[in-house]
Amino acid sequence: MRDVMTALEKQDTEGFHRAIWFYIGTFAASIPLAAFYRYVEERLALNWRDFLARTFMIRYFYNRAYYRLQGHEEIDNPDQRISEDAKNFTITSLSFSLLVINSVIQILGFARELWMISSLLVAVLISYAVIGTLVAFLIGRRLIGLNYLQYEREANLRYGLVRVRDNAESIAFYRGERKELRDLRKRLGGVVGNMMVLIKWNRNLAFFSTGYNSLAMILPLMIVAPLFLQGKVEFGTITQAMGAFAAFLAAVSLFITQFERLSAFAAGVTRLGSLWDFLDERDVEDNLEVDTEEQIEISEEEKTVALENLTVATPGGERTLLRDVSFRLPPGKSLLIMGESGSGKSSLLRTIAGLWNSGDGKIGRPPYRNMMFLPQRPYMVPGSLRTQLDYPEARRDT
Repeated sequence: MRDVMTALEKQDTEGFHRAIWFYIGTFAASIPLAAFYRYVEERLALNWRDFLARTFMIRYFYNRAYYRLQGHEEIDNPDQRISEDAKNFTITSLSFSLLVINSVIQILGFARELWMISSLLVAVLISYAVIGTLVAFLIGRRLIGLNYLQYEREANLRYGLVRVRDNAESIAFYRGERKELRDLRKRLGGVVGNMMVLIKWNRNLAFFSTGYNSLAMILPLMIVAPLFLQGKVEFGTITQAMGAFAAFLAAVSLFITQFERLSAFAAGVTRLGSLWDFLDERDVEDNLEVDTEEQIEISEEEKTVALENLTVATPGGERTLLRDVSFRLPPGKSLLIMGESGSGKSSLLRTIAGLWNSGDGKIGRPPYRNMMFLPQRPYMVPGSLRTQLDYPEARRDT
């Protein structure tokens, strides 16, 4: 645009037309490049999300980690972390990576141009960006924790709604609508309350960023205008300096302009990282248990169920439920286990099934494929009656 503005100032008709057509041609050539750039970015993000989500799902089911997550309140809503947080992570991280690359290119491209106009312009720009980045961090650092809490409360609200849907008939029999509505309103109140705090802090950050961007429009004019008035630069140089200053400042101020997105991104990364760390810890614990043999030994070579000096503890080892239990159930026989609630009846079945392994002793039973365990809570999978009868085998309907 420098040549366009200079031609206008000098009333150079031929130079103006030549410069404006060059500008239009350059702009037209950039349109397909911009569209293809967006297409490639979205495809890469989609492929990355597919890979990341599949990796998390494999680890989620490995060694029944999904079952062990039930007792860990610090890892809330793993479903949201695998679906929404993984999606946001791939999209945002790729977008930021491309923004950083683009910013580096802009810095390299415009630094020399600004330096040739005025070295003072470059010094002011860098100082302005550094100070602005520090101030933005001090104002907006609380947004990271607030965004993390918002993710958690949004997921809790969605979980409450899904729970009502999955237990609709039971709630209807109990006439529990008021209780469920009260619970959902409480969850919604948590979402709205935290969002109000988040909005206020975004407002505070917006006060600074708006003033920061507004002042940035005046700074190059204040530095270059005296040079023009002294006849040291052409009029088009002012426009060139303002455009280059804006592009360079946007590149070095990426942290400021994207701070709100970065805070939400950091919260999502923390949630994904904590889930990944939990799955890593479970793998390490499983390996340690195998190496030290500090767990219940299960043999699948028996034709019946046999227990030998079995001691069962809660998964964390805080409480011993059964101690030194031994019996053998002959083929064709049945056994009724009776006891008070919490005495360990269900825990014994969980241990025989291999869901719990905290304790000591030996269990002999047939291979898992030749056994069937009925959970206390009925489970119906989506599909036909054949699908229900075949579960968990994957067979096609005929």
